[in-house]
Amino acid sequence: MKAYYVVHGLTWDDERYQQEFSPDITFIVEIKGERIGYFRILDKAEGWYLSDVQLLSTHTGQGIGRALLTHIDEWVLARQGTTVTLRVFSDNPAVRLYKRTGYKVIGEERNRLVMRKQLVRAL
Repeated sequence: MKAYYVVHGLTWDDERYQQEFSPDITFIVEIKGERIGYFRILDKAEGWYLSDVQLLSTHTGQGIGRALLTHIDEWVLARQGTTVTLRVFSDNPAVRLYKRTGYKVIGEERNRLVMRKQLVRAL
């Protein structure tokens, strides 16, 4: 993520990033005991906010991101959530994945898209 900040002329603060790495909101993604990424999710007044999703580049393009987003949807639904919102740099390849998994662009902020997914509870 730091690389996207630099490319877009934004300031990256390593200390702040580390301070926000709370175990209460940060979940490690593992496959067969290998840590391959993480995500952070916050329960905000307007709904759940996916503040960060990271996978090692060696594990992209294998369906893991899609599976992770499905897991996050189920996790939010289990907590009575109905929406997930995120921000992503507009030139990030993950935008395609988010759109394919049901996220809609609802706004733009400084080179970033604001995207939201309305979750549907299975009957």
